[in-house]
Amino acid sequence: MVIVVVITLFALSTVISGYYYGESSLKFIKNTKKSDILILKILTIISIVVGSMIASTALWIFVDIVVGIIAIINIYALFSLREIVYEEYKYMSKYDFGKK
Repeated sequence: MVIVVVITLFALSTVISGYYYGESSLKFIKNTKKSDILILKILTIISIVVGSMIASTALWIFVDIVVGIIAIINIYALFSLREIVYEEYKYMSKYDFGKK
């Protein structure tokens, strides 16, 4: 019984944090309206319902594809920001942060 409660709480916290990240990203990307947030909420609920009804192998295949797409987006962002990161690194490296 303890394992069932722990897994349920883990799943619930994962869904809540995923929704929060999605809403924050949506607000950062564009000027959102209430209808945009409502659509995200509806898509989240649909995802929960469909994810609980389909076979686990199909669900894991879908999750792997989505994580791959997110990884590609993150690699592109890192590649695009490399000059800025390097400039910040050079700027911050001249300070001695308590090194002895």
